[in-house]
Amino acid sequence: MRRGAERAVASEPPAQPHASPGASPSPDLKDRVVSALKWSAAGKLLGQLISWTVTLYVMRRLDPSHYGLMGMATVAISFLMVINELGLGATLVQRKNLDELAKRQVFGLVLMVNAGLFALLFLAAPWIAAYYKEPEVAPVTRALAFQLLMTAFLVVPQAMLERELDFRRQSIVFLVASLMASVVQIVLVELGFGVWCLVWSNVVLLGVRVVGLNVIHPFLKLPVLSLRGAGELARYGGVITASRVIWCLYGRSDVVIGGRILGKTLIGFYDAAMHYATLPMQKLGFIINQVALPAFARIQEQPEEVRRHFLGATRALAFFAFPVLWGISAVSRESVALLLGPKWAGIVVPLQLLSLAGPVRMIANFGAPVYQAVGRPKYEFFDLVRMIVVMVPAFLVGSSWGVLGLSLVWFAVYPLMMLLNISINYPRIGVRVTDMFRAIRSPLLAALAMYGVVALVRALAPEGLGPAILLPILVAAGAATYTLVALRLDPGLRALPRALFRR
Repeated sequence: MRRGAERAVASEPPAQPHASPGASPSPDLKDRVVSALKWSAAGKLLGQLISWTVTLYVMRRLDPSHYGLMGMATVAISFLMVINELGLGATLVQRKNLDELAKRQVFGLVLMVNAGLFALLFLAAPWIAAYYKEPEVAPVTRALAFQLLMTAFLVVPQAMLERELDFRRQSIVFLVASLMASVVQIVLVELGFGVWCLVWSNVVLLGVRVVGLNVIHPFLKLPVLSLRGAGELARYGGVITASRVIWCLYGRSDVVIGGRILGKTLIGFYDAAMHYATLPMQKLGFIINQVALPAFARIQEQPEEVRRHFLGATRALAFFAFPVLWGISAVSRESVALLLGPKWAGIVVPLQLLSLAGPVRMIANFGAPVYQAVGRPKYEFFDLVRMIVVMVPAFLVGSSWGVLGLSLVWFAVYPLMMLLNISINYPRIGVRVTDMFRAIRSPLLAALAMYGVVALVRALAPEGLGPAILLPILVAAGAATYTLVALRLDPGLRALPRALFRR
């Protein structure tokens, strides 16, 4: 969730043409957005297949306690990683006019902030471990802290590539990084490194991305440490940073609260279930959100176009999100038994609940880059304020019922809060709640039918049928049901996959 603002003095021409105020998006822009989605999707989804395969293999080799340690350690680094660029990377994407000084100021500021955050986290690691009563958390936290130093060199090249809607080269870099991180993870787990195979694969993934993006779009300029003339940039970045802080506080409060109360093994089950359930959400949501900011920024002065494309993107997102995430929920029992083994049986029910909540979370998250693109990041900020006020107490109560209680908060409380937020802010960008329901109606009903058919086929299956045979049958029945019902309810949905891959 990034957005941008800066004051142009001697501005250079944008690398790609922007839509003029009041004009419809040009065919060239539409083609570039489709191309951006295609390349971003191709790179991320191929990387996702690699990541999923390796993750499932590694989960079979590791214990839940290893994921518990990793989950505890990543809370602090996740919090710092959402504030470490101060929302300034998005300022380079969103603003129409951009000068060299602004880029060097962003680089200088991010470099200073990340160095300070690295030192802070490195020194605070023993206190973080003491909070969880797990000494092993300290060295893991210190190793992950090096990602802060690396990120400082990622912000400007990545923002410039996003500004230009150049996702082809970004996708290639991401794919190479995923391959190298996967190799490191497999080698280290085979050598018996335990939780460290997760730690170092994360570091390698980011390190390769930093090097790759600086090779394809280098920014070898001296940083400017002065903030003179950067007031507007700081104001916009400040609102986004505040939103990120609140998002991280409520989004990871489940692990902060549960990690201390439940211990590393139980929170390991929960964190593994969350990881399994949100992998598709992270990748598919990231693909769309990454393209949404620069694309909507180009039509920010055309409210009707913003509304039309927002609803179209929501419909496309729902078309893919509901079958994938509800499909994971529907076959969780068989997939965990077959892919992870009996020691992970404790994640089945949490996985079912967290996956059911997944589409709602993906759709809710899509609002953030659109708010940023049209110059209204405060909408996201107040959405998150309402979330933290309700979700943190809910996690405190839910933790009394263990892993199940934490999962129920996401399943039952979060969708109600999301409905409240969209009813308040979506009308401000011209989108009514009824518009949203119409956009997701067909995928939602088709996914309900899919879930029912999977349950029916399981009930009718002969007793003693192993997961290796039953799982493909359930997946095939669910996929066929979803496709037939979705296209019956909304024949126009068949154009979505074609539109993405035809260019």
